[in-house]
Amino acid sequence: MSLRPLLGKELRLTRRNLFLLGFLLVALPAFFVGSTVVFQETVPRDVPVAVVAGDETVSGGELAAVGSGLALFTEPTIVESRERALERLERERAFLEPSRVITDIAGSRLSGTPVIDGEVTTERVVRGEEKSLPEYLFPVFLVVLAVVLAFAFVPADLSREAAALDRLRTETSLGTVLGAKLLYYTGLLFVPLAVFKLGAVGLGYDVRPLAPLAVLGLGLAFVTLASLAMAVTILTKFRASGRFLNVVVLLGTIALSGLAFPVGFFSSLRTTIARLLPTHYAMILVRSGMLKGAGVGDFLGWVVGLAALAAVCLGALAASAVHYRRTSP
Repeated sequence: MSLRPLLGKELRLTRRNLFLLGFLLVALPAFFVGSTVVFQETVPRDVPVAVVAGDETVSGGELAAVGSGLALFTEPTIVESRERALERLERERAFLEPSRVITDIAGSRLSGTPVIDGEVTTERVVRGEEKSLPEYLFPVFLVVLAVVLAFAFVPADLSREAAALDRLRTETSLGTVLGAKLLYYTGLLFVPLAVFKLGAVGLGYDVRPLAPLAVLGLGLAFVTLASLAMAVTILTKFRASGRFLNVVVLLGTIALSGLAFPVGFFSSLRTTIARLLPTHYAMILVRSGMLKGAGVGDFLGWVVGLAALAAVCLGALAASAVHYRRTSP
């Protein structure tokens, strides 16, 4: 059996799973696009803070001055007592004691620093176009969706066809069957890409979901991860242990790849781990293509490296198919 009939088989199976695929490829991306509207600022500016006098000597004017100073990055509320402030804290209506925060900042940042008596001029230089937080989240959501499809849906779909794989082996090689499935689902990535493109146009976002570098980075990441997930599914003989392992890797990949935050945001250890994962580099490719208009030539070394890793994972998938054929009755 050639590749074309196998792709036709995948299309027919898609019709059976139309509702689930519609949710994953259309409804979920549309939800991601819509959810970006609620993210307005990169830096929190509306954190509720309770302002309370330390003792009776503090005047109302001094409290108002503290509140005005915090208003740039919080939403201060003057309360009448410390007990009331703690009550708001317990109910998560307020989160900080601003006077203590100011004291801590002043003590740690300015202690021992001489005061400069003169005019200080600062200059802020922005390289390239400034992007809003909703625009920044577009590539993040796309990569997360690709990771979920690779580690959750594709292995589950493969497991549902475990019985049919033995029958197909009499007509064609198992490797061809797996290759057709991987090729088909890689092509389906254009559906959420189109949804994100329509959402960007509708919301007026300056992002390019169909930029060549973004599409290439997303595709290479998906092929790499889906190949690994399928290999694990086959090596575990389609058991639940394989699906559990894939879910564990899925959660670890999303948590440790530094998809939403720059490396080093949390710790040097997280930076080291992120730089060992292909999804970290794929995220940078997708983000650079979508937000910065970077071309493939700008990241040619990374693209070649991801392509080589994808080839290695495809080889692992082929080896798992050979092992399955030799060990199955």
